[in-house]
Amino acid sequence: YSPVFVDAFLSAASSKAWVIFSTKQLRDQETAYDGFATATWRCTWTSGAGSKARSRTSLVRLEGIGDGEVGDAQRKTLVVHCPAPVGLVGQPVLGVEAVNHAGSRIFERSGIRVRRKSAFEESKTALCTMVIQDTPASPFLTDWVRYHLSFGFEQIVVYVEDPDVYWAEDLLAGYLDRGQVRLVHFYFGSLSDTRSWMMQQAQEQHCLYSAKGRVRWLGHSDIDEYFQVMDPNMKPRVAGEMADHFNRFLDDMPRRTNFVSDIPAISVQSQLWYFFSRDDCSEAKFLPCDMTCKAAGYDSIKTKLIMSPDSVDYFSVHMLTRYRGQVYHARPWDEIRVNHFKYLPNGSRDGGQCSEDISFKNVCRTGLGYKSREPGQESWGNAPPELCRGRPHPHGWIAR
Repeated sequence: YSPVFVDAFLSAASSKAWVIFSTKQLRDQETAYDGFATATWRCTWTSGAGSKARSRTSLVRLEGIGDGEVGDAQRKTLVVHCPAPVGLVGQPVLGVEAVNHAGSRIFERSGIRVRRKSAFEESKTALCTMVIQDTPASPFLTDWVRYHLSFGFEQIVVYVEDPDVYWAEDLLAGYLDRGQVRLVHFYFGSLSDTRSWMMQQAQEQHCLYSAKGRVRWLGHSDIDEYFQVMDPNMKPRVAGEMADHFNRFLDDMPRRTNFVSDIPAISVQSQLWYFFSRDDCSEAKFLPCDMTCKAAGYDSIKTKLIMSPDSVDYFSVHMLTRYRGQVYHARPWDEIRVNHFKYLPNGSRDGGQCSEDISFKNVCRTGLGYKSREPGQESWGNAPPELCRGRPHPHGWIAR
């Protein structure tokens, strides 16, 4: 079987085209992927200047031992780098072929139309995610977008893996009209119809390469995950202050790290976090309401990334696998974290509505197991232990 063609588009400087293929569906995937990844790829332009150029795939080296453990090594995406002729005009079209070490052609595709426009505009910060309509979190897409725009991400790109995108267009109409959100229709027939996120890593590489040369800091998370700046000197009193604090945190990275090399990404720990007191809980008023606790067994060591796209060539859900520089592992208790609300299949919710100014009502009651013992006495303890794993750590994060 052949790799599935995902997309082709020009880089920000139009010096090259990136052509993306997925090998997730192939039989004997590891062997097939290695063959394609180590082949010589020839790119032939058939429009524009009409010249020819040669390139190679960007080879993938899985560098983190945790990569295989979380299953990310099983999601494979090829990104072919095709140098572009000078003076491209009109609609660029190219063909690619892969030749193995013996000189035999193992793959060929022609007539690839190369897009000139990226999914991103130029900005300091951006965020991307992928959604499927019939998942438990999809009704909260609007809340997630509203929160993260207020948090400080200047633009959000939402990849929709459904036959139609009308449901997301309806939910996000105002943000689409204002240019704050863009939708990418990312549906691949029977692969997408499995509803098992078969194309997730292809989406991640598409997001990464679309942002190169255009975005300084690129976040990636699911729509039940919410970034929070935890620096005690940056506690927002109103929703509008979140963006200022996020930008201050990013601008302050050189002082925080003292790294000699570039920072390809900030690794942000993800978990359902505990509160120790009513005061701590009340400070979380900007998180969405009507969420339930995580199911037991969720691993506390997973992370999400805020990347510098120009320093990263490949990432895999929770970690970088090909990059330049030194990754910064942020402290979740006093720098930045991801609050991950994972749904229980039979979890109960009280149906409360979120207010428009992102000061959500009763977030602690509905999201963190609020209990009233007696009139006038309130318990702000953790969610029931049978639903959540672990106990509070002295620093406020979950210990395994």
